[in-house]
Amino acid sequence: MATRRKKRKTTSASRRISPQLREWGRALLIALGLLILLRFTAFDMVSISDSSMERTLLPGDVVWVNKTRYGARMPLRLVPHSWVNVLFSTDTIVREKQLSYWRLPARGSVAHHDLVLLNTPALLNLPIDQRFRRVKRVAGLPGETIHMKDGVLWVDGQRIENLPTIQTDYLVETRRGVVDEAFLELLELYEGRREGRGNRFIFPLTHQMADSVRRMPGVLKIERYLSENSQDVHPPYGAIAAHWTADQFGPLKIPYRGMSLDLSSDNLALYGYHILYHEGLNARLSNDSLFVGGKYTPSYTFRRNYFFVLGDNRHNTSDSRSWGLLPETHIIGKVTAIVFSFDTRNAMVAKPRWKRWFTSLAKS
Repeated sequence: MATRRKKRKTTSASRRISPQLREWGRALLIALGLLILLRFTAFDMVSISDSSMERTLLPGDVVWVNKTRYGARMPLRLVPHSWVNVLFSTDTIVREKQLSYWRLPARGSVAHHDLVLLNTPALLNLPIDQRFRRVKRVAGLPGETIHMKDGVLWVDGQRIENLPTIQTDYLVETRRGVVDEAFLELLELYEGRREGRGNRFIFPLTHQMADSVRRMPGVLKIERYLSENSQDVHPPYGAIAAHWTADQFGPLKIPYRGMSLDLSSDNLALYGYHILYHEGLNARLSNDSLFVGGKYTPSYTFRRNYFFVLGDNRHNTSDSRSWGLLPETHIIGKVTAIVFSFDTRNAMVAKPRWKRWFTSLAKS
């Protein structure tokens, strides 16, 4: 009798929900499931929060990420960070063993000048999908040799001319009172610093902006400013890179899957960091020697493809010069367009940048 009463209660409760509402609920659940599936396998939208890609991308831009171009990266953990972090912090989840890396079939391959969304290959104590997401520009492909001399990029011995949106630091010397709020607003400058005493400033400028500043009244001198700091590029590339800087870098051959390497002391200095932390091996370095699975390894064949990426704001960014080469495992997708854009830096309320809405980045 108790069972019959329970069934009657359930039946009467279900009758209270009209068939139309049930159909709407079912449709919403299906739509939500499809949206989650498409967002994971086909696209994403990401907000830009830093200035490392000015002038291509500005803080407050919301960009479209195409995941099908390179093939969507499959989950690297049983509970992907991107799936659940919208509901609660994944810090409360026990960290499980990382899964094998693989992707869905791609519609193309990574190419020069592509804008890619990536997980930064740093903070190595975190799972890959929890590492900070950034947008960078591809400057070197697997198998190529990159070299920076006086801030100019060379790939396989060929000079690569900067795109119009690339910013580099310039030393600007002016008469007193020239650099003021009007000067900064005219050039839409948000970064800069005074150099030494007097009216000497360092600003990140494109080539076109530098020409405009050069013609301004009161500007006494403007010239490229080259970095002399080698500390940022030393750790990922070992002692051999002790004198490399952001502007004097390499030469460095970018590893590709299947590339074999004799592990001399110089090669270990350049690539040991990447072998230890990005190849997915039980490896260690001891006395200038590599041990894999406890066995001495005099030569090594890479298991991953790597890329060299740069920020468009060349002197105000962290990129492959500071945290090492980008493993293919850390690439999320290709950034193809700006969907929305809001200026949040100079007002209490974000102002839409209407001219940047729905802008293609195919030629950027």
